[in-house]
Amino acid sequence: MSADSQDIEALLQSQAALIDELRARVARLEASGPAPVVAVPARLSSTEVRSTDDDATVETSSRRGFLRLAGAAAAGAAVAVVANAAPAAALDGGTYSGTETVFNNNGIDVNKAGVKGTFGPNPNGIGVLGQADVGSAAAGVFGAAISGYGVYGSAGTGYALYAGSNGRLGFDPHLTSTGAPTSGAYKLGDIVMNTAGDTFSCVVAGSGGAAKFRKLAGPKTAGQYHPIAPTRIYDSRPSVGGPGPIVNGENRFLTANNNNPSLVGVTSTAITINVTLAETTGFGLLSMWAVGDPQPGASLMNWTTSNAIIANGTTLKVGPNNQFVVHCEGIATQFLIDMMGYWT
Repeated sequence: MSADSQDIEALLQSQAALIDELRARVARLEASGPAPVVAVPARLSSTEVRSTDDDATVETSSRRGFLRLAGAAAAGAAVAVVANAAPAAALDGGTYSGTETVFNNNGIDVNKAGVKGTFGPNPNGIGVLGQADVGSAAAGVFGAAISGYGVYGSAGTGYALYAGSNGRLGFDPHLTSTGAPTSGAYKLGDIVMNTAGDTFSCVVAGSGGAAKFRKLAGPKTAGQYHPIAPTRIYDSRPSVGGPGPIVNGENRFLTANNNNPSLVGVTSTAITINVTLAETTGFGLLSMWAVGDPQPGASLMNWTTSNAIIANGTTLKVGPNNQFVVHCEGIATQFLIDMMGYWT
C-alpha cells in the first residue's frame, strides 16, 4: 500500500470514529425524553437575551440539533474524502481529465471487469465508447494482455469487432522474422504480422512451431485477382499500327495500361497474359520481366523456323505503372500480347 493510500485510510478511520461518537451522543439525549417544542419569535435575533424557564429545553434541543448537524458535517467530510481520494471516471457524457484509475480484479469472480458497459434496450446504444481526438499515438480504447485477450468481442448476429468511419484495422508487427511464426502457441484463426509487413493467418493450431500459417498479404505478395475480358494490349505488326518486329538484342518497354480501360487508376503487381509470335525469322527467343527487376536467365518463347506461329500463356510480374520489358535474342519476330486479368 502506498503512503497516500495509508494516509487516506487513516483519515477515513478517524472520520468514522467521530461519526460513531456523535451518533452515540444524539442517542443518549433522545433517550432522556422528548424535548418540548419551543416557539421562537420571528423577530428574535441572535443578540437578544432570553430569560425563560425553557432555557434548559432550548439548550437541550440546540445541542441535539448541533450534534445532528455535526454528524452530518462529519459524514459529508468523510464522503468528500472518499470522493477526492482517487480520480473517478466521467459519467453520463462528462469529460474527465486526470491520472488514470486502475481496477485490479484479483478475486475468482470472472464476471467482474475493469470496464463493463451495458446499454439497453435501445438497439442503437453504445455500451462503452472510446474516443481519441489528438495525437497519432492516442487510443480511444486500449487493451493489453500478457496472456488471454487484451480486447475480446463476441456477437450473435452483430459484429464481434467493427471498424467504422474510415474503416481501418491496424496491426503492430508481432514477429521479428521475415517469415511465418516458427515458435510460440497459436490458435486457429490467429492473424499476425512480421516486421517485413507480411500478414499471416493460422490455419492449423499448435505450439512450438507446429502451427501452420497461410500468407494473406505483404509487400512482395500479389493479393486479389481481377479477371477481365481478353484485351489486346500490344501488337507489333505495322498493319495494325505497330512499330514492326523486335530484333536481336532489342528491349521494348511496354505497359499493360495500353488500350486497357480495366487498369485506369490501378496499380497491379502482376498480370496474366497470352503471348503470340507471328512472322518469325530464323530462330530466337523472347524473355520478359518487370521494369526495375534484373533480366532473368529464362526465356518465355522460343522459335526455330521462319513464319512460325507460336502462343504461350503466363503470369508476369510488372513494375511501376504496370510496366514490363520484352527482350529478343535471335533474328526477329512480330509478337502480340493479350491480357486476361491482373493481381493487386
